[in-house]
Amino acid sequence: MLTAASRAAIELVRNEFVITGYRARGALVEPSSFAERRCLHYASREGFAEFLEQVDRKPARPAPHWRMVFDGEIVGPWSKYATVWRTCVEPATGDFLNPAKMFFFW
Repeated sequence: MLTAASRAAIELVRNEFVITGYRARGALVEPSSFAERRCLHYASREGFAEFLEQVDRKPARPAPHWRMVFDGEIVGPWSKYATVWRTCVEPATGDFLNPAKMFFFW
């Protein structure tokens, strides 16, 4: 079972891979996806400054109420060995899907 810390460590390694690959190519190749572009942005000095501003900013509104869209077992061939359970909530905004926005997802 992966803990939240384990999942965060995996995500950290994925981001390090993107950043290292970009730098190894001499920053000559455009990132292959908007998620990679965001990763590289927030790894820059400017992006890190934006991150710190966001961390220090007081919420402009209360946290949204999560609307559950799925909470149940995912049945498959693995079911004879383990129960796979997923919970999905509706995103508060769809901005994270907009490639033009530098959306801070984390």
